[in-house]
Formats: sequence, structure tokens, C-alpha cells
Amino acid sequence: MALSTEQIHRILKELEVSRAADVKSKDLDRVVTNNYHPNGIIIMHGPDGVKTFYGREGHKEAVRPFLLADNTDSRLTTTYVESSRDGEFIIRCGTYQLGSSTKEHRFEVIFRKLNDKYLIYHQDVHYCP
Repeated sequence: MALSTEQIHRILKELEVSRAADVKSKDLDRVVTNNYHPNGIIIMHGPDGVKTFYGREGHKEAVRPFLLADNTDSRLTTTYVESSRDGEFIIRCGTYQLGSSTKEHRFEVIFRKLNDKYLIYHQDVHYCP
């Protein structure tokens, strides 16, 4: 059964709180294990072109620079959410700002449920400093 918009926002809020604690720990293994699906992909569009990262080791490579940066003032704005009919997937689109920057970057994330927890299965991030 598809999730309601309210259910999706509640789940996303719980994931944000959990992820914030993981990021605060600065433990790369913890961040990746607790937030990314083992078979997932990250696609990053940046000034050096498009880069793709697969699986746990790839996720670590992609996440490491953001984990080490000071992004305490970062903001995330959700513009669209939806779930699959069976609730296995949640789609989230929006924008984010890193640190004190006022520049907005686009993102799209598909979460997939694994062992009763939603993990990032597909993350498409646009970043242009």
C-alpha cells in the first residue's frame, strides 16, 4: 500500500534526525552503513562533470568530502515526495544549501526499504560551487 504524504514526511524526518547524529559522529563507516543501501548508487553532477559511485566503498568515496567539511548551517528543502504502491520505495526531490552558502543545489533521492529501514538507494546530486 502506498504511503500517505504525512507518513512519508514523518519517515523522512526520522531519517534526517538519525543521519544528523551519524554525520555529527564523523564516522564514515557509520554514515554509509546506516544511510546507504549496499547496492545503491550516487550520481554527482559537479564542476568536473558527472561522477558515479556504486556500493559501500563508492559511497564512502562520495560522502567523505562532505563529511569532513563544516556544513553545520546546511539547509534541506523538500519540493516533492511520493512512495511506490507497496511502500518499498520513497522518492524525495528538493534543494539543499551547504554551510553558510546561499547557493541552492538540486537533489533527487530514492530510498529503498531494507530490513524495515529506508536507505538511500539512488542519490542524484547537483553541486556547482
